[in-house]
Amino acid sequence: MVLYAEGSFITIDMENKRRFKTKEDQDVTVSFSMEEIEEIVPDADMRYSLVILKNGDKHFVCGTEMEIREELTA
Repeated sequence: MVLYAEGSFITIDMENKRRFKTKEDQDVTVSFSMEEIEEIVPDADMRYSLVILKNGDKHFVCGTEMEIREELTA
């Protein structure tokens, strides 16, 4: 089950993962959980963040580090 709010950059699935829109193409989303994150690095304009996963994947996503962490712990 996926919940989606129109205009929101975050959707929620049932596996404790969250979906975030990517910076490059906001029609594309990536999904990860708090446990998968190695590091979150804020982008220069502070509206986006680079999320580095423990498996080595890197994703620029919409949202600040605080917003991402809040959504993943909600």
